[in-house]
Order: sequence, then C-alpha cells, then structure tokens
Amino acid sequence: RLNKRRIIIDAGLLHYDKELGDDRYYVIGFDGIKTHAMFYNENSPPDRWKELNKLGVDMHPWRTSGEHILIIGQNEEGVGATNITKMGMTFKEWSELQINTVRLHTDRKIIYRPHRHQRFLPEVEVDNCEIGELSDNIPISEHLKNCWCMVTAASGAAVDALVNGIPVITSDSLSVAYDVSEHSLENIENPSLKDRTQWLYDLAYTQWSVHEMRRGLPWDHLRNYIQAV
Repeated sequence: RLNKRRIIIDAGLLHYDKELGDDRYYVIGFDGIKTHAMFYNENSPPDRWKELNKLGVDMHPWRTSGEHILIIGQNEEGVGATNITKMGMTFKEWSELQINTVRLHTDRKIIYRPHRHQRFLPEVEVDNCEIGELSDNIPISEHLKNCWCMVTAASGAAVDALVNGIPVITSDSLSVAYDVSEHSLENIENPSLKDRTQWLYDLAYTQWSVHEMRRGLPWDHLRNYIQAV
C-alpha cells in the first residue's frame, strides 16, 4: 500500500552440526519468500558456501542406492499448500495423489512425513506405505537415511535432501529446489541428477546468521538493490 519494498526474514534452509543459538541462519530477501523473493544472488561466488563448509555443511555425491521414497507434508496454512489449493485440491488430497502416483511407478517403501502444523493426514490403501503421526518428532536426518528420493510441494526439506545427495521431485516452481530437481513422478526410479554447485553458491547468499545481521552484512548486500524493481 505504501509502494515501498519489504525485507522479509524466513526460516533458514542450510543447517549445520553445532548448537545453533544466535548463530542460526535465516533467509533474507525482498518482497516475498522462497522463489517469490528477490535475493539478487544469481551467479554468486563460492565464499559464503565455503564458510558454511567450515561449519559442517557438506555437499554429498548423488546417491546410487536407497530403500524408500520420502513424501513431505507441509503447513496447510503455508504458501506451498496455498498454491495447491489454487489448483482445486486440499493438501490432504494432494498428498493422497502423490502417494498413489508414486506407487504406480515404484515398488519401494513409501514414508509420508507430516508437517508439525499439518491438520489432516492422507488416507490411502497402498501397500508398503508408512504414514507418520502428527505428533511425531522424528528428525529429518532419520528419514533421509536410506532414502532414494524425496517428493515435496515446496518444503525447505528439499534442501536437506539435495545437500545429502538425495534427488528431489517437485512440480511447484515456488520450491527453492526447483531448478535442480526432477519434476515428474514417472521418473522416480531414474530422477534428474543436475549439477548443484552454482545452486548452492547462490543459496548461500540467501542465508544470514543473527551474528551477521548484527554486523549489517545482509543489509550491505541488499541495500544496493532497493530501486531494482
């Protein structure tokens, strides 16, 4: 309404092995979240990614084995689920469609991981399929063990999968993983394995710690683009 740009802070996407505290990372960009935000990070240098490497974030090679397909739930009030409702489906219906379609193209076990703010679980009659409980508090790292492929709408969990060498399937261009992901469930046994290097360099330039915020680093990066609309 004021015809002014907004800086929006969202949950971080790259996680590392240490007590987070004030050093935890957040996504900071102009005028939106996920791919709707403007980060001005295209073709970023590798310096920020290398700093994350020092904190324990490593890019693993693409996996060549895995036992299960991991389907990720989402906050039903979140922007990712909202895009699904625009297509005429509830998130519950979308989840059921993903499970049934995945079973058409693979015999691997299916694990459905609900979001902690999800309200309704999918109801399907599919063999070798495990539906998690809404009260589950299982770390995503546990579900990524022995995972062959992740299916998601626009969950940030796709970044965890891709950094760990697990292919991701998403058809929603809102997903920050869209450019390095497969988009068809038909290819779940042979998903695209794209080069993630520049994508990670660019992603690192969306992530800023509280300590860096205090030093003004994200503002130093973004202030040059206030007029770039």
